[in-house]
Amino acid sequence: MDESISAAKSVTQIMKDFLSWPRRHEMHNEPINSGAYVLGIAGCSNSGKTTLSKTLSTALIKEGMRVAVLPQDAFYYPMEQLERVVSHSNPKIIFYNYDTINALDTQKFVLNLQKAITENDFVIAEGNMIMEISSLRQLLHRCIFITLNYSLCEQRRTAREYNPMDLPGYLEEIVWPTYRNHLANAFSLARHLSTIVFVDGNIQGFSSEFEVKM
Repeated sequence: MDESISAAKSVTQIMKDFLSWPRRHEMHNEPINSGAYVLGIAGCSNSGKTTLSKTLSTALIKEGMRVAVLPQDAFYYPMEQLERVVSHSNPKIIFYNYDTINALDTQKFVLNLQKAITENDFVIAEGNMIMEISSLRQLLHRCIFITLNYSLCEQRRTAREYNPMDLPGYLEEIVWPTYRNHLANAFSLARHLSTIVFVDGNIQGFSSEFEVKM
């Protein structure tokens, strides 16, 4: 319980810090942009990244700031261009791999982010693979990485509709191993980057209930 409360408080404090423009300019290791403040929200599939992005952007807009949210999902290549992976458990099943940066038009993503930086006060880049894109990562002032356990990820992903729909084994063979690799990479980066914050997404209600008191 104490751990959950502590994690919730840490996220709330992070959000409050971002709402205070002078506080944001006190950050160390400023990224290579001179426009908007840029926040990355990364982490496990179905951990609450999109909900947190919407909650934070709504709060900032109410404060009169110009805000842009760039979701990773907007930059996938068409399905026919994606890598195909044969299932280990059933060779008759072929996955379209949406969990590799090769599935993303990373150049377009970064160009759109750079444009948003020049036109806004605050920009949020959101997606499970944003920390894997070095040119994008360099533009972030801070990144929140949301962790999640397997059972909760499975529960939420099963309840969600995807287009195309998840084929049997996609979570076990593609999504989860990729997330573990992303988490390991984020931990490695955090050893020399103080801008990465890890938040426990297993807290009950994390994905749908956030309050930011001004």
